Amino acid sequence: GILNAISEDPIFTWMVILSAVLIALAFLLAAATVHFRFANIRKEQAWRNLETKWRPLANRVISGEIPASALHQAVEPAERYFFVEFLARYATRFERHEKAILESLAEPYLPGIAARLDSEDPDIRSRAIITLGLLGPRKHVMALVEGLSAEEPITVLAAARALCALEDENAVRHVFLHIHKAELWSVSFLSRVIASAGRAAERPCREIMVDPDRSVWIRILAVESLRKLNDFEAADLARDLILSQSDAPPGVLCACLRLLKNIGTERHLDAIRHVWGSDNDAVRTNAIAALGGAGTRDDLPRLRLMVSDANQWVVWSAIRGIMNLGDRDFLRDLVKAGHKAGPAAQAVLDEVSAGHEGLLQAERL
Repeated sequence: GILNAISEDPIFTWMVILSAVLIALAFLLAAATVHFRFANIRKEQAWRNLETKWRPLANRVISGEIPASALHQAVEPAERYFFVEFLARYATRFERHEKAILESLAEPYLPGIAARLDSEDPDIRSRAIITLGLLGPRKHVMALVEGLSAEEPITVLAAARALCALEDENAVRHVFLHIHKAELWSVSFLSRVIASAGRAAERPCREIMVDPDRSVWIRILAVESLRKLNDFEAADLARDLILSQSDAPPGVLCACLRLLKNIGTERHLDAIRHVWGSDNDAVRTNAIAALGGAGTRDDLPRLRLMVSDANQWVVWSAIRGIMNLGDRDFLRDLVKAGHKAGPAAQAVLDEVSAGHEGLLQAERL
C-alpha cells in the first residue's frame, strides 16, 4: 500500500516529508500571526487605558485646576516611557503656552530619554531625538547636536528637524555640517526642513549658496531653502552668481534660476537673459522657465524662438512662458500651422481653458 510505496520510492518519500514540513510551517505562521495580532490588540488597549487615565489630568494641569504633581503621581515607574510618548503626541496639538506646560511636565523624565541616544538600535536613537525635539529642545540642544553625528540618516534627519525648529542660526549651521548624511531624501524635502528654521536659516544659506568650496549638492539645498523662504536678498545673490560665475556647476545655476523664476524682478532679468541660450539643456530649460515667470513682453521673441528647440523640456517651458506673458494667439498659430510644438501648445491652451471654466463654475456656485 502507501507505506510500501513510501519505502520503495525515495522521491515519493521526500515529497511526503516536504508536504508535512510545509503544512507544519503553515500552521506555525498562522499561529504566529494570530499571536502577534492579539499582542498588538493588547498593546493598543493598554495604550488607550493609559491615555484615558492621563488625558483628563493633563487637561486640568494645563488649565491650572490642579498642580503638576497630581499628574506625576498617576505615572507608575514602569509607565515613564509611555508617559513621555503620551506628552510628545499631546504636544503637537497645542500652541506655545500650553506646550511649555507639557515640556515642564516631561522634564523629570527627559534625562532617561537622552540616555537612549547611546542605544545601538537606530530606531530607538531617532525616537529619542524626536522626543527631545518635541519636549525639551532648548534644554537638551547639545544632545540634539550630538544626534547629527550619527551615521544612520534617520537619526541625523530627526536631529536636523528638531534643531531647525529652534529657529536659531547656530543650530542651522550645525545642521548644514551633517545634513549630507541624509542625502537619501530629496532636496525638496530637506529644503523644507531647513526652511522650517525661518529667518534664522537665511544667512547660513546665503553664505553656502555663493561658496564655491562647498559641494554642489549642499549649495543646491541652500538655494532651494531660500526659494521656499522667498528670500529677496537671495535673488540679488543669484543674479550676481549667474553673471559672475556662468561657469558654475549647472545644478547651482538651475537652482538660482528657479529662485529667480519665483521671486525675481525686472532688475534680475539681465542674469536670466545671460544664460537663456546656454549649451546645457537643464540650464537652458530653467532659464526659459524663469523668463516665463519673471520676464516681460520684451522676452517674447526669445521664448518664441525656443519653441523650435531640440529639447522637449525647453519647448514646454517656452510654451508655458508664452502663455504666462499673454501671447495665446502665437500658441494658436502653432497649432494651426502644424508646428512640431503644436501638440504641446494645444495641451497648455486646453489646460488654461479648463482652469478658466473651473473658476467660472466656482463663481456660479
